[in-house]
Amino acid sequence: MRSFLCFLALFFFVISCYAQDFTKLWEEVKRLQSEQKYSDALKEAEKIYQKAVQEENQQEWLKSLLRVVALKRGLHSYGQAVRFMLEEKWPTATTQKALVHLFYATTLMDYYHNYSWEINQREKVSSQKEVDLKKWTAFDIFEEMNLQYLKAYEYREELGKLYVHEYPEYLERNSYPKEVASTLRDFLSHQWANFLGNTSTWRPYELKEKYQIDFESVAKAPESRKAVSSEDLGKLSVHPVLRMVFILDDLYRWNMENKRFESALESQIMRVQKIAAIFDRKEQRAFLKESFVELLSQFRDYPWWAAGQAEYASLWQKDGDLIQARELALEGHKLYPESLGGRKCLYMAKSIEMPDFQMRAMGVDRTKANSLEIEHKNMKKLYLRAYKVSFDEWMNRKYRYLGSVHVDDLREYMSKNMPSISWDVDLADPGDYKHHKTYLVPKIKEKGFYMIAASVEEDFRNYEAKTSTCYPNKILATYMTITDMVVLSQPVGQDWEGQDWEVFVVDGRSGKPLPNIHLTLYRYDYNKGPINVRTFATDKNGYVLVKQQRNSESCFLVARKGYEVSFDANSFYFGYHSDNNYQQGCFVYTDRSIYRPLQKVYYKVVAYRGNSQEANYRVLANQEGEVTFYDPNDKVIEVQKVKTNKYGTAAGEFAIPKGRVLGQYRLNARISGAYGQGYIRVEEYKRPTFEVTLKKPERAMRLNESVSIQGEARYYFGLPVSTGKIFYRVTRETVWPWWYWWFYRSQEDRHTYEVAAGNASLDKDGTFTIPFIPKADPSLSQDISYTFKVDVEITDEGGETRNASNTYPIGFVAIQAELQMPYNYFVPEEDIEISVLRKDLSNVPKAGKGEYRLVKLLQPKQVMTPNRYPMNSSFGKFSIPGDKMRPRWESDKTLEQYLYSFKDDAKLSEGTLEHAQDGKSLVKLNKLSAGAYRLYYKTQDDWGTVYETRKEFLVAGKDFKLMIPFFLLVKSNHVSAGEKAEIFFGTGQSGQSYCYEVYQANRLISREWINHSQNRLFSHLVTEKDRGGFSVRIFGVMDYNSYNQTENIYVPWDNKNLQISFESFRNLLFPGQKETWTVSIKGPNSESVAAEVLAYMYDRSLDFFTAHNYPSPSSLFGSKIGTPYLRSNISLAYFSHIYEHQWHVLPGYVSWGQDRFIAFDGYPIGGLGHREYYRTGNSF
Repeated sequence: MRSFLCFLALFFFVISCYAQDFTKLWEEVKRLQSEQKYSDALKEAEKIYQKAVQEENQQEWLKSLLRVVALKRGLHSYGQAVRFMLEEKWPTATTQKALVHLFYATTLMDYYHNYSWEINQREKVSSQKEVDLKKWTAFDIFEEMNLQYLKAYEYREELGKLYVHEYPEYLERNSYPKEVASTLRDFLSHQWANFLGNTSTWRPYELKEKYQIDFESVAKAPESRKAVSSEDLGKLSVHPVLRMVFILDDLYRWNMENKRFESALESQIMRVQKIAAIFDRKEQRAFLKESFVELLSQFRDYPWWAAGQAEYASLWQKDGDLIQARELALEGHKLYPESLGGRKCLYMAKSIEMPDFQMRAMGVDRTKANSLEIEHKNMKKLYLRAYKVSFDEWMNRKYRYLGSVHVDDLREYMSKNMPSISWDVDLADPGDYKHHKTYLVPKIKEKGFYMIAASVEEDFRNYEAKTSTCYPNKILATYMTITDMVVLSQPVGQDWEGQDWEVFVVDGRSGKPLPNIHLTLYRYDYNKGPINVRTFATDKNGYVLVKQQRNSESCFLVARKGYEVSFDANSFYFGYHSDNNYQQGCFVYTDRSIYRPLQKVYYKVVAYRGNSQEANYRVLANQEGEVTFYDPNDKVIEVQKVKTNKYGTAAGEFAIPKGRVLGQYRLNARISGAYGQGYIRVEEYKRPTFEVTLKKPERAMRLNESVSIQGEARYYFGLPVSTGKIFYRVTRETVWPWWYWWFYRSQEDRHTYEVAAGNASLDKDGTFTIPFIPKADPSLSQDISYTFKVDVEITDEGGETRNASNTYPIGFVAIQAELQMPYNYFVPEEDIEISVLRKDLSNVPKAGKGEYRLVKLLQPKQVMTPNRYPMNSSFGKFSIPGDKMRPRWESDKTLEQYLYSFKDDAKLSEGTLEHAQDGKSLVKLNKLSAGAYRLYYKTQDDWGTVYETRKEFLVAGKDFKLMIPFFLLVKSNHVSAGEKAEIFFGTGQSGQSYCYEVYQANRLISREWINHSQNRLFSHLVTEKDRGGFSVRIFGVMDYNSYNQTENIYVPWDNKNLQISFESFRNLLFPGQKETWTVSIKGPNSESVAAEVLAYMYDRSLDFFTAHNYPSPSSLFGSKIGTPYLRSNISLAYFSHIYEHQWHVLPGYVSWGQDRFIAFDGYPIGGLGHREYYRTGNSF
């Protein structure tokens, strides 16, 4: 007995000595870390690791291994950290070994994150030998991580008996309650599931195959799915989503068997979170909600149910149903108010209830106008103030730019000055917890420069410096100018570079030019304040030409009339330009666009010179020059001397050398001062051997009925691709009616949804079939249609992969029609013929019957300005008046939009139509008086479903008053020389002034100010000098909205056209066959001409890599259309945050998440913001 006691004493003494030895060693490591000697600490930790391995001390082995890795990572040796774990020995005890597997997986992810850009550039290396870490691709890393999780999973039974809080040196327990997800098995499963649910770690084919997963099967409760073996969980052939779900299911079942019900629920909360993030379609979310709430009801007796209720409420919140989300959150808080989930539920409910407001305003406006927009939620009242500000004092501030809004300035002015006027506004709160809009008129009666402020509290109190007190409130503010003057400006000069500037000052209501307005040009000087450059006065047309100013740099303009002021904060820059229209150059042609090394490049150069404005060019005949061949590094490969022939062309060839870098090569040609270049690509490409095509359907397709898309894979030499793999994917995109966005603010559903995916088989003749059901969205109207896109990827037996895609429009109606107007408007004295093209949704013409109806349009009683344009609210029964209003800064609408909104008046005529096989028919109308009209057309598809469309048009007349702000029409946009261009423009506003201009080749041809809302209808004879086209424009200001409409009239250079045709052409040849093609060339008037022809043939399959583009001489005969950019000082002013402090305080809650290894908390050592934390030894 005495001997046994001596033995025990000796044993514990030895163990104590060992423990003391390790303790002293760790104290040394800790000391070095505290002194920030991390490299020395690493050396000591490595010694401890060697000692622990030698003595097989499992606990110290694990601790030292993790510490060494953490220190290497902290010293930014991420690769060394991974390599250390790869090469060194691991503990052999079950628990320690499992933890090292997990730690290694985390280390790999850390390595990837820090070197992701470089790692993602790596290419896969196939080798039987061990591959160096520096050659691992991202997917090599992810596969290794998956393997480590799988190996750790082998010890899940043992890990289920151990708890995270028992390992505080390595693991950081999150804020979960102690009874939730507390075991190492929970930790393991959550880590692995989180990795699998991260789509950035998926391979491309796994992203595609996501759409083949049976969503309903993974969305249902775990009881509906069968358990799988641990071997299946590690198979990379099983999709990550399925493995993630199986892992969480396994954890759920284990927790349920061990009566750890809240941990079981947490596993399913995590599953729902991941599934909702990966599958985001609304109908999928609806099914997920239905499945989850059924599962959730089983756990209502446990506090963690509230956490599930919070997740359930968030799904409703994502769908925009805030009322339901709030009620669910309140229910969760009511049942378990002190639980973590209950507190989160309360936070969600209160955040939904939280009031808020934002504001915008007209930067320049008149009195008695809806200048202010308030976007608000959950609010009943708002208080406003207007402060009149001295513009000159405000403008002359140092360290400020005129157009900028500085919060400090606003705050200071508000604190030192009394408001000119105060008022409040009642806000409608419909109770849906969403943002709504209210428009209001500022209570300002005098012109001037103002600061507008809005506050939640009536007294506008904020920060009190004397007592250092912050009062609860939110205050926004901005600047606003009330004035009659609106400033318009545009650059003058070739290409509108702004050598000079034209400035117009007009009345903001009527657009009438304002004479004798003093305009001062200031130069910005940040340090001194604005510097006066020059003062101008407007003429009778409100016009000033601001000539180029020396040393003017960036400038701005201020308009003054007595005490009234208006300013344009837009910068005025004064550039330089040249009126030299002389142009010369070279066209460089190559026989194709992509080559391999050692192949020959055949080129031809055409040199020319001439006047670009007159389009008078000639070739540079018999001139010497050189062509230089460059590689992608701009190194010269070869220089060839050339001489043009009598047609101004020279030809040659270059051999592409081997060993040069691949990429874009360049040919530079320089002949007698003319310069040009051409580009080619040099690649070690593999020519595609086959192509894939998808065919249009032979008959119309219907929604919600099975369809089959036929396709074909065929080699370029003619034979079918008879064997191979096919993967296909079908997506759906909603097609809204062309008029929809004119009336609705909401973007609704513009997403692309996957409706089918899978594999298909090739038949012997190379054909294949893609079956799917084009399902409609049941939540959307039957007025809309859909575009279904089919993407196909085929890999033949040789491993070559080719893709094809095609779109298939499908709607509830399988027919459509296009009403084609021959002109943009008609005149009373002419007969009107309108073509109707009947076709299916794939634009294939269809024969059939139709009927038409003509009505006159009823115009509004007052001019329909953009802010009066109709708009439907998306809030339904929760709409308030402001939701159906447009702001005063609403942009102008097109004539088509305005006419579409007009209502029908009297019916004038109707009739039936017969469409031939080409789908065409003609509506013939008698002469109509001046006015606005609408033509209705109606037909039926093969199933008897009615389709109806309409088209509005004008019959012009000088006395016809169209009740829209402005309109400008040309009868035809394409007019040849010798024909007449017919123009119709005007305004519907009485007493309105506006300007009509004509521009050609960046120059003003004519300008006329039109007063008293006169309409104009006239014709202009197009002459030879008009070739290249010209532009007409009207502009004006009406009720503080600027309008600018332009029409381009294209006059072709048909006097420069050569008529080229093949007199003989054979489109089918056999290898080795010789063939001659005959080309005929004639002049513009079919006269015979002498010409040189460049003809070449290339392999069409090369277009797969790079499309073959060649220079076109017709580009020299350029367009002369275009107008300068006209801008105004009418701007939108955003309110800035002046003050916000606890005006609505949300209840706090403790968020929770996954437990984690402490070593990977940010930058453990020497990093940003964590050095002190780790220096004090808190990391381990």
